[in-house]
Amino acid sequence: MDYFLNMNISKKIFFIFLLIMMSILIFISVFAKYIIPFDPYYSDARDVLAKSDSVHIMGCDHMGRDLFSRIILGIQSSILISLITVLINFVIGTVLGIVAGYMGGKVKSIIMRFTDVMLAFPGLVLSIAIVGVLGQGVFNTIIALVISGWAEYARMSLALTISVKDNEYMKTAIFHGCDNKQIIFRYIFMNILPQLIVFASLNFSSAMLRFSGLAFLGLGVKPPRPELGLMLSESKDYMQLAPSYMIYTGFALFFTVFVFNFFADYMQDYLNYKKDSLMS
Repeated sequence: MDYFLNMNISKKIFFIFLLIMMSILIFISVFAKYIIPFDPYYSDARDVLAKSDSVHIMGCDHMGRDLFSRIILGIQSSILISLITVLINFVIGTVLGIVAGYMGGKVKSIIMRFTDVMLAFPGLVLSIAIVGVLGQGVFNTIIALVISGWAEYARMSLALTISVKDNEYMKTAIFHGCDNKQIIFRYIFMNILPQLIVFASLNFSSAMLRFSGLAFLGLGVKPPRPELGLMLSESKDYMQLAPSYMIYTGFALFFTVFVFNFFADYMQDYLNYKKDSLMS
C-alpha cells in the first residue's frame, strides 16, 4: 500500500489501468468460451473478409469466421500456454539452480556446464529446431519452449542461492541442526522466491512472443486452432484486401504482451521499494 501511495499521479493512473487490463485478460483466459459471440470454427463463404458491422464487430477472416471470437480464443491460448511453459521452466530451472548453488563442487559444475550449453543457443532458434524435429502441435511447442527456456531460471536461481547461502540465518539454521530439505526450502527457496516470481513475470511476455513466433512461422499450433501468431501469419496475405484483419490481430498480441510486460516492471519496482524500505 505504501508503494502505491508514494507513486506520482501519472504512475498511479497507469498502474490502475494495468490492473484493470490484467483483470480483463485473466477473465478472458478463464471464461473465453462463455463470452465469444460465435463459433470460432464456423465459416461462412458469404462473410469472407467481411468488414466490421453490428453483427461481426471486428469483421471476419479469410474463411468467413468471426474474427472477434477467434481473437478472444487466441488470447486465451497465448496466455495459458505461456503460463504452462513458464511454470515448468520455473520448477525445473529453480530446482537445478538451488541444488547447484547449495551443493557446490562437482554437482554445481555439471549442472552449470549443461546450463551454459543450453544458454549458448538463441532461444527462438533452438525452439525452431526442436519443433522442426518433433513436428507441429501444442504439446511439441511446449516441449520446445521448455527445453530452450529452463536454463535462464537455473542461472538466476543459482546466483540468488549463492547470494543468500552465506547469510547469518543460514549458519544459524545449520548450527541448530536443520536438515538439507529444511534449509533448501525454508531458508533458501522462500527467501529467493520474490525475485524468482519477478523474473518469471518478466519472462512471461517473452515466452508469449516466442510461442506466437513459432506459430507465425508455421511451426506452432495447427490450424484451425485460434492462435494470435498463426492468425497474424494468415492475415499477412490479405493486407491490401482487408487490412483490419492484420491490425486487430496484431494489436491483440501487442496489447497482451504490453500489459504483462509493464505489470512485471511494476512488480520489480515494488520489490526494489521493499528492499530499500527494509534497509532504511
